[in-house]
Amino acid sequence: MTDCHAHLLKRVATLAAALGLALGATQGARAAGFQFSPVRVNLNAQDRAASILLTNGDDAPVRLEVQAFTWTQRPDGQAVLVANNALLVFPELLTIPAHSQRRVRVATTDPPGSVESSYKVTIAEIGTFAPKKTRGADVTITLQVDVPVYVAPTVGRRAGAIAGANVAKRALTFAVANNGTLHFDVTDARVTGLGANERQLFMVEPDGGDVLAGGKREYRVELPAKACGSLRALTIHLTASDQQLVQTLDVPAGACNP
Repeated sequence: MTDCHAHLLKRVATLAAALGLALGATQGARAAGFQFSPVRVNLNAQDRAASILLTNGDDAPVRLEVQAFTWTQRPDGQAVLVANNALLVFPELLTIPAHSQRRVRVATTDPPGSVESSYKVTIAEIGTFAPKKTRGADVTITLQVDVPVYVAPTVGRRAGAIAGANVAKRALTFAVANNGTLHFDVTDARVTGLGANERQLFMVEPDGGDVLAGGKREYRVELPAKACGSLRALTIHLTASDQQLVQTLDVPAGACNP
């Protein structure tokens, strides 16, 4: 592997890791030489505007496009982004010189409602000043980060629940429902298979993530074939922000049949 290829792969890995941090960190995040803070914005009736500090730590300027979207979710957790006029960003286009900082202003025009409003601000590189080349081919690596923006409701309440748990065809299906007015973060998700005398046979850790107010996230956990015949029960355990959601269900006869 050439030094150029090694440098390129390292930068791609760094960027991917930084984008992962953008989902879970609370203070700031970094993508290569680009930093932004905070990684999520909270607005309310008193504080209807905020700013995101962007820092370009590279040796070349960076050009960025900033857009605001209403954010909803599909049951599998995938984001659905729709352009809107309720959340304003300024500027929408900017250039940050090398080793410099700029601020992007974020403001809401709508008053708080009965349920938390959720948005995403996307900050995307729209060009590079010095494309990297390898073996005669231009390789341009661009970045994009998503900053969640939440507008607090008139009354905030978190109420998560495990819903529709079922075991059939060698799989456990269930949903995490958000019956409150605020989003919550699902972390420490575990599905434990229990045999006779409550002996643990296996443990699976499904992905976590945000569940928006009024929404739900559906899960499907395949049961290990070798352990399925000895299963007596399954326990679902989830941490949903400040809530502990736990449900244990018996495994019915025939549930391990494909």
